[in-house]
Amino acid sequence: NPLFGLPQDEATFKVLHIQPSNFERHLGKHRNVIQVQVGSYIDSAQLLYQNGLKARDQQYFLLQAKDSAELIKLFGEKQSLIENMILQAEEKRLLEGYTRFPAKKVVALFKDKYGIEIKIPEGFHLNKESENFIWSSLETQKYSQGLIFFQDSLEDIAQFNTQIIVDRFN
Repeated sequence: NPLFGLPQDEATFKVLHIQPSNFERHLGKHRNVIQVQVGSYIDSAQLLYQNGLKARDQQYFLLQAKDSAELIKLFGEKQSLIENMILQAEEKRLLEGYTRFPAKKVVALFKDKYGIEIKIPEGFHLNKESENFIWSSLETQKYSQGLIFFQDSLEDIAQFNTQIIVDRFN
């Protein structure tokens, strides 16, 4: 599924196929691992889960099935659960990082001016501040992340129109 809010489709997850013979060597290098085992030696289809198997807060899922049809059925039943657990763990990890290393100036501005406690990671800079408006961003060679905040009384749903917002604050 594409990530909500991005201007282009980007995968939520990155899939990396690892041969079973190399699995142990790579296991500790990834935060989220889904291992699949299919074979006649497996008694019944099941999903096993372990947190922190080879790395702190690593989400490890083991899907086991007798054959591919059983695996597809199991994965269909458990896909939402697996996705939600991984997304929640990633959100927790990001928020912990934002808390440990905040953009102090921007965070203080939100708290002092608006009474809002917000977690913004280190590296975000204040680009523009005016009455009821803040623009902060993190610029790197690989990507750009921005945060635009404004406060206004709601008079009409048209106020949510992107072009109206851009015109107002440019």
